Amino acid sequence: VLKDERGELEGEWIFKAIVPRNKKEATPEKEHVSETVKVQVQKRALRVLLFTSGATREYQFVRTILYREMLEKRMEVCIYNQQNAKEDFIDESIEPERVLQDFPTKLEPNAGQKYMSLSDYDVVVCFDPDWTKLSLSQRNNLAKWVGDYGGGVIFVAGPIYSYQIARPGGHDLDSLLKIYPLVLKDN
Repeated sequence: VLKDERGELEGEWIFKAIVPRNKKEATPEKEHVSETVKVQVQKRALRVLLFTSGATREYQFVRTILYREMLEKRMEVCIYNQQNAKEDFIDESIEPERVLQDFPTKLEPNAGQKYMSLSDYDVVVCFDPDWTKLSLSQRNNLAKWVGDYGGGVIFVAGPIYSYQIARPGGHDLDSLLKIYPLVLKDN
């Protein structure tokens, strides 16, 4: 466990990986040395937004794991499920205020609406969402949050809506294509 001179783990850390050369390698260098990387360490629960088009197996599995982490105070989880977002009673095993009726609409903190700003989260996990149900502004905000604010996003493809990235059908999904880790092709 690394600690600074005050005995604290929290703060900015700079890392460089140095790995000795294997005897069987032909490289003349004695060690492999990585670029330096800055890492910000914070003592707080990871804030996660689960964004799904429906209750897929993958979503249910991750939700259960994260729920257990919430009980241990290691994570804070909110859920936006497009399939039942407008229903009055939804049993998602978390506090009702953490079940969102819409995808966050703001980048900056939103004093009027709790959990409705992307800055309320560290990562958004997207389970085969219907991107066309988000407004252009919401899609652009997600891309800006990832690109400019350092937000994290995980895309989990599925059989229902993932095709939209390859075939947008008249919808402007360009901002999402910029943050997707791969390019989908239509066959």
